Amino acid sequence: MLRDAQVCFPGKGKRSREHALTDVSLQVEPGEQLAVIGPSGAGKSTLLRLLATAQQPTSGQVQVLGSDPWAMASGARQKLRAGIGLIQQSPPLPPRQRVLTAVAAGRAGQWSRLKSLLNLLYPLDTANITSTLARLDMATKLFERCDQCSGGELQRVAIARALYQQPQVYLADEPVSAMDPVLAEHTLTLLSREARQSHATLLVSLHNLELALKHFPRVVGLRDGRILFDKATADVRRQELDHLYANEQLSSADCGPGILAQNSKPKTNKPRASIPRC
Repeated sequence: MLRDAQVCFPGKGKRSREHALTDVSLQVEPGEQLAVIGPSGAGKSTLLRLLATAQQPTSGQVQVLGSDPWAMASGARQKLRAGIGLIQQSPPLPPRQRVLTAVAAGRAGQWSRLKSLLNLLYPLDTANITSTLARLDMATKLFERCDQCSGGELQRVAIARALYQQPQVYLADEPVSAMDPVLAEHTLTLLSREARQSHATLLVSLHNLELALKHFPRVVGLRDGRILFDKATADVRRQELDHLYANEQLSSADCGPGILAQNSKPKTNKPRASIPRC
């Protein structure tokens, strides 16, 4: 839960502060699934980092899993993070680390320090890690180094690590941006199903509107650090999306019709029009 949350960073030039998020209030129920959409620089990554307790708010209230993480001692906050699975767009995986070890690290926050160190030397749960990777078509990469994996494979390693962690909350920042359409579709379907079966909450930021509107029953539109709309996917209108992605620097001739122009036309048997990538 966020209430009037603000995040500011030191500004450049004459600007003393840059506002990444401004007066953001967001209520998410346990087990709910929603997508956060918006243009580049809207504050989506900052929003997820705030919920992951990786970013402290400048002002406002933050509650995660029923607790205020910034009212806790650092040790208690670290234990809280064990229940949060953060999936980053560019996972910070050590280049020389094996995929097996990278996935096993998902449970490091739940283990003692000794067990975590032993796991680095000899992974303790190879069978379950292999099974988790297999669901993402990555079982054959078990012993490969992370620097031998492609961008899309690294994203699947990060997702496998979060699935293996079995958190109460999944926070995924552009988790399929480096995957081809088939893999992206499969991966989001899997992530949604796993969260639903474990009654975990799932928040995903996406640039791909088709995936966001197809896979999530609730959509939050973020622009310039502010929430423009927060509603059921079925209630989102073309005009709202056009406003969300409006860019005065780009001419309408370059962008083509509105983002969801095809939704305003009667349905036919013709193939769906693709979403403009402006």
